[in-house]
Amino acid sequence: MAEQSNPFDVSELMYLFDPNRYMEQVRRLMQQYGLSSMDPQVLVEAQRRNMEAVVDANRTLLEGTEALMRHQADLMREVFEEMNRGVGQWAADEDPAQRASRQMDMVGRIYDHLSGHLREASQQVLRTQEATMAQLDARFRASLQELRDMSGSPGKGQSTGEGPSAAGGAGD
Repeated sequence: MAEQSNPFDVSELMYLFDPNRYMEQVRRLMQQYGLSSMDPQVLVEAQRRNMEAVVDANRTLLEGTEALMRHQADLMREVFEEMNRGVGQWAADEDPAQRASRQMDMVGRIYDHLSGHLREASQQVLRTQEATMAQLDARFRASLQELRDMSGSPGKGQSTGEGPSAAGGAGD
């Protein structure tokens, strides 16, 4: 009969979540890929900067969402004010044709107002998304360069040792 492990065994859970075990796995992976010279503290610092970038991006999204919600609240307030003015004018009209004409005018003004606000809101959302992606993109590219610098591998703007200068230049 096969022995089954206890799913509530705390010692097994502690083994699974042991940070030393994870650091050993990271060390082995770094050696496997020739990155053994990397300082783990530098990696931790890079991850801290990554998390700061994510927090900043989330802050940008939150601020953009708050601005959008304020914009929509202002829009609703303006629409209700316009409707209240229109209702007051309708009550004064005794002629049904004039009342219908005023109602159509008001609906047209409100529609124009709403469509303009919707365009502004969509542009605002787009600006927020672009700002957020720019923040994340900048951190991603910086992170890649940090990894290149740590590993000693050539990156953008660095010489690979290949090409005309490595194969013998004009002085050979």
